[in-house]
Amino acid sequence: MSTRSTTSAEPRTKDVQTKHRQRRIMNNPPAEVEDVIRKLTLGSKEDLLNVVNTYFTQDASFDHPLAWVQSSPKHSRESVLNIYRAYHVLSEISKIEINSIDWNPENLHLVVDLFETLSFPLQWPRGPMKLRLVVVLKFRKVDDKYYIKSQEDLFPIQDLLHLVPFGKFIISTVKTVASFNGQIIGAVAHRLGYW
Repeated sequence: MSTRSTTSAEPRTKDVQTKHRQRRIMNNPPAEVEDVIRKLTLGSKEDLLNVVNTYFTQDASFDHPLAWVQSSPKHSRESVLNIYRAYHVLSEISKIEINSIDWNPENLHLVVDLFETLSFPLQWPRGPMKLRLVVVLKFRKVDDKYYIKSQEDLFPIQDLLHLVPFGKFIISTVKTVASFNGQIIGAVAHRLGYW
């Protein structure tokens, strides 16, 4: 009798897991992407594993100023997962603020403009930083479900330089000098009739 209950319970468990997995597949990227981003960056180890394995294609690619995963049919999704694991080890994100989500259903592109507040264990000076990030996601549509086939993260260069000691001072100095020179060149070009 116990054998029957075990064998009859197994299919039910698998059915429940299958239904749960099907419910989580993305049907409406602009409505669901915020939850996906929050689980990738603020979630638990289990959230990270589930999100990458559920929403990313097996041949997913990832492009970030400090990391790169090329599309590969065998193992690139696992590489994307490992990049996210490293990201969690090397930084601590405390807050995500979504500014805008733009969806192009014809090209299956989604762009998310956001701020993330994070800190790094080896950062100097210590303390949280607010970085702007633009995430470009490209999707593959299969049976009216959407899967992330590529992720590209775009950071303003001045934000990345904040990670370097004295980087904020260096970038503000370079930008000030370049702006001053640009104004002089523009004024001289205008007076000489070039532009």
